[in-house]
Amino acid sequence: MTSRKRLVGLLLGLAAMIGLTAVTAKPRQAAATQEIMVVAKDMAFNASNPTLRVRLGETVRLTVLNAEEASMSHDLVIMGLSVKTEILRPGDKAELVFVADRPGTFTYFCTLHPRMMTGKFIVEE
Repeated sequence: MTSRKRLVGLLLGLAAMIGLTAVTAKPRQAAATQEIMVVAKDMAFNASNPTLRVRLGETVRLTVLNAEEASMSHDLVIMGLSVKTEILRPGDKAELVFVADRPGTFTYFCTLHPRMMTGKFIVEE
């Protein structure tokens, strides 16, 4: 077998392997989206300021609703993650989408009522 035929055979074999890899490779899956709904009412988030948990790398869609019936405004901030809503009047809703890109335990709270409306936001590895 000549060198040229061996080279052609080698290149055809390599091309076949690359083609097979391209066909059998699994597509990369997008990170999951975690939907979280937080309702601000009666000086609490979701009645008890629960601990909110997400996984590292997840896209988070955080919806905050001010369900107060009176003229009480609220907002929501997650310290350390640069997540913040605007001030929400009764009936207003905000939707924030972000990636949980830092593991740890963070505090979420209403800047207008931080002593009563505060909880933990945990990003787990």
